Amino acid sequence: MKITNTLTLRYLKANKKRSLLTLLCIMVSVIMMSCVGIAFSSGKAYYKSYIEKTRGDYHYRIVDNRQEIIDLIKDDSQVDEYYFSCTTQLDYQDSQLYMKSGDSLYFQKKGLYDYIIDGRLPVNKYEIVITPEFLKMNHIDKKIGDQITFDNQQTYTIVGFMNSYQSQDFMEYIYQAFSYIDLTQDYTMYIKDKDVSKNIFQHVQNLNEKIQNMESTTSSKYYIPYNSSYLAVQNIFEEGLTAGYTDVYHMIYIMIGIISFVSVMIIYQAFHLSTTDRIQYLGMLSSVGATPKQKKCSVYFEGFILSIIAIPFGILCSFIGLNIAFSFANQMKILKDLNLSIHTQISPLYLCLVIIGSFLITFIALYIPARRISKISVMDALTKSDEVKVKKKRLQLNRFLSKFLNVSWQLSIKNYKRQGIKSRVIIISLMLSMIIFVSMTSFGKNFINTVKKESGIHDYDISVSDVEMKNRQDVIDILNNSQYDNDYYLRGLEFVNVDINPDYLTYESPKTIGIYIQCIDDQRFNQLCEDNGIQPSNDLALTYNQSLILSENETEISSVYKKMDRNFIQDMYISYLDDETEKEKKLDIQNFQDIQMIETSDEYNIMNPYELTFIVSTDYFEKEFGSTNIEIYIQTQQHEQLNQELESYGLSSYDETSANQERIEFMTIVEIFVYGFVTIMLIFTLMNILNMMSASIEKRKKEFAMFMSIGMSVNDMKKMLWKESSIYGIKSFVYSLPFCIIIEFLLYNLSFNTIPFRPSWIAYLISFIVMMIVMILTFKLGLNCFRKQNIIETLKDDM
Repeated sequence: MKITNTLTLRYLKANKKRSLLTLLCIMVSVIMMSCVGIAFSSGKAYYKSYIEKTRGDYHYRIVDNRQEIIDLIKDDSQVDEYYFSCTTQLDYQDSQLYMKSGDSLYFQKKGLYDYIIDGRLPVNKYEIVITPEFLKMNHIDKKIGDQITFDNQQTYTIVGFMNSYQSQDFMEYIYQAFSYIDLTQDYTMYIKDKDVSKNIFQHVQNLNEKIQNMESTTSSKYYIPYNSSYLAVQNIFEEGLTAGYTDVYHMIYIMIGIISFVSVMIIYQAFHLSTTDRIQYLGMLSSVGATPKQKKCSVYFEGFILSIIAIPFGILCSFIGLNIAFSFANQMKILKDLNLSIHTQISPLYLCLVIIGSFLITFIALYIPARRISKISVMDALTKSDEVKVKKKRLQLNRFLSKFLNVSWQLSIKNYKRQGIKSRVIIISLMLSMIIFVSMTSFGKNFINTVKKESGIHDYDISVSDVEMKNRQDVIDILNNSQYDNDYYLRGLEFVNVDINPDYLTYESPKTIGIYIQCIDDQRFNQLCEDNGIQPSNDLALTYNQSLILSENETEISSVYKKMDRNFIQDMYISYLDDETEKEKKLDIQNFQDIQMIETSDEYNIMNPYELTFIVSTDYFEKEFGSTNIEIYIQTQQHEQLNQELESYGLSSYDETSANQERIEFMTIVEIFVYGFVTIMLIFTLMNILNMMSASIEKRKKEFAMFMSIGMSVNDMKKMLWKESSIYGIKSFVYSLPFCIIIEFLLYNLSFNTIPFRPSWIAYLISFIVMMIVMILTFKLGLNCFRKQNIIETLKDDM
């Protein structure tokens, strides 16, 4: 066995090019698996710090004003810590300011000490810290120690001056004053449990029951909200409300599975080529007494040696590459403003799994080549007679094809058939390359969509609100005549009561319910109808089999309709309270003449998880709800200039892109890493194609020499190889298409998507074109190298 291992090492040193290619295949496999773990662990640690800086490190919160609830939490042995805050709006003559009140622990958690210019933070509810700008703007001459009285007759002693503080929570208020919290007024209590596990949910449920049973509780249902993002980043998922986070985990599991499968196949291809090169060498060893077990162990030893080198280098390259990427990401404004940075890190458990998994993948890939080598006979190995075993009948073309195909096409088809198992190996290799590229592209697209949904990033740059429906054309004319390029769509929304036929629904429902009627502009309404094969009309309503969350018990219904037609809605009206009689009255709304079902789409913000939604034309909406205000959403590259122009017309416009700049930068970080990973996979697949095709040309040198010896020109050979490449490319494309669609559909179902499933046809086309270009170039380069060789020498059967 020792002699066999020594000879294997000698072979690896002698065939450096083949050994290097096999080593690179294992390395890239390790790099991909390591990158997933490092990027996920690093991103998770960063996101946890980000949540702590913005939303807070609490597990759940209670909004109330009762002392007995504070006592309840104070005496609870399961609570680790708690702190308080509240927001107050104060008026001073014609000016307003937002004041943030909290206790000392809240001030510490939020780092409010950093905002103090002079003085100190408040220590009781009668003290205040205020911005000098507010005092200057209102011509107030006050210094530390003076008192200030607001319009509500509240008097505070100024104990310090501060810079303006913008909160990082979802409200994003700008605060111009701090004070100590008054717990006799409304407060928000942030609570953190000792046991950081799913037991938090049971604990909150118990607290909920205790508060509900208090005599002072008047509401029929008391609600304690969770800090879902902070819990989710610690792998504690709130049922039904953290779908986006679990989707990310599911997609990562699928990608690790795909990477493992693809790695097995590609490493198998590399070792298959290596063992094919060694087949005569191993045949000679068999002739001098090497047993099948020794030959098999020789192959496994080769894999072990290459893995020992490739795995550490692969992990090291992953750390270096991601560290460089993170160093660029850390220069982004969002990270600097929050004093955060992303550091490369990986859990020891995942690192061990990468090492063990890489060895396992390599040895699984080695099983077939090792078994094949151990079973081959001495004569077959020495003469290579097992490489191509094709019966004469298989090479014959049917008469129909023979009449219509020229000689080069016939030779190409026969060459493809003559390759036997080799042609199937090449087809599988090309299929894997296409499946990898399409899967990674789809993964990137779905992953980014999921993160965008969770981050609250919109698909528009500017929103214009409070536009009266009947005056919408004035705003549209401004947009059409603007010097800044833009695209826009409008949305009107009205809540109405309807009497329905409950038999149309998949869940138990009362006869009278509330629905949303939503309008979009005519162009997009007509496009929706056209996409779904529906004839548009003014009295037509479109709906979709949406998911619905029942507000009574927060139960989610995946699809709400059994069927749909105009008889679903029997009466439609708006209820209002008459000012004179103080009785409820009804304002009848014209019913729809037709209702059609469409595929789900949130392209125009058509989504409401708590109510049924019906989409109508602008003509219908204007006729029934002409005085209702609508919103116009605008997409433009010049959002700042266009927003200023709209504001100059007195419109209520809001620059969403500028307001969400930090989130957009965060998405840029995500996109860089996702598409960086896709690029690594693309390089992996291209290397696989080059490896396979170059090896194929190397093995066919004698075949090419034979063609040239009987008078075939170089141009004829190029034509033949081009057509042969087309056969491989078309077959690979056709065979891989169903696998790509299935994988895409699985990733689509695991992502937070409401738009209809559509395969990434552009990715399919790109992968096919790239595959053909690489094959043709490889054949061309191989042929150019072959032309430099002597035909007679090539035809010799050397060992």
